[in-house]
Amino acid sequence: MFKKLLNPLVVSACILMLVLVCAVYFMYGSCQASKYHYVAQSYYGPKYLPNWLMKDYSFGSTLEIIEYDFGNETKTEVEIYEDSSGKRSILPFGLMPSKSYSGKWIFWDKNGVMRASYNLIKGEIVGEFNEYDEDSLLESATCFTLNKYKREVEVYISYYENGQQEELTTTNFSYSLDGIQKKWYEDGTLKSNRLYYKDKPSGLQEYWSQDGTRIKKEYYDLKGNFQKRELFVKGQLVKTESEE
Repeated sequence: MFKKLLNPLVVSACILMLVLVCAVYFMYGSCQASKYHYVAQSYYGPKYLPNWLMKDYSFGSTLEIIEYDFGNETKTEVEIYEDSSGKRSILPFGLMPSKSYSGKWIFWDKNGVMRASYNLIKGEIVGEFNEYDEDSLLESATCFTLNKYKREVEVYISYYENGQQEELTTTNFSYSLDGIQKKWYEDGTLKSNRLYYKDKPSGLQEYWSQDGTRIKKEYYDLKGNFQKRELFVKGQLVKTESEE
């Protein structure tokens, strides 16, 4: 009986059945169940399986990714996929959530590295949108809030490789600076604390050296007009300038 089970045809059939079960499990479960589900459905299914075997979902509408290198446009190298209806799209990070999706959504790249995560309620992003580098280290965090002028702005936070915050910037939907901008040294020491109003400096602008001593203060009115500058040495005021 045992020898019959070792028949090459029986063994091959068992292996094929196991492969099919795994394929069905990873291709038809929720793509957010695990990174393996997501990678299989985002990168391998669309490329290797016929459309009739694919789930009826839609990929993102991204047409191309553009990188800017000192003002020169360069296109990144990305792969082209088709959804179940034959629609083609270029997807650097695979599947996109549906317009009615609620819950946490995670993007993994083809190597299984988490590259982005955020929460949605009926397709709308709520809270922070986090992006990660190729080593899955937090690279930036973005959220929407009100600035001190009660206008809705986008808050963008970038990080050093050691996890320390590098910069916090608020912009309006025209990508103009609007609100607080803070920068830190890699050891966590505050480098500058500035305030903007419609892309122009506004109010007090402060700067510190890496040892934490103040080096400069600048003052602007609400229209972005320079008022005065105070210079410090070893934290002590040494000079005041009234011309920019």
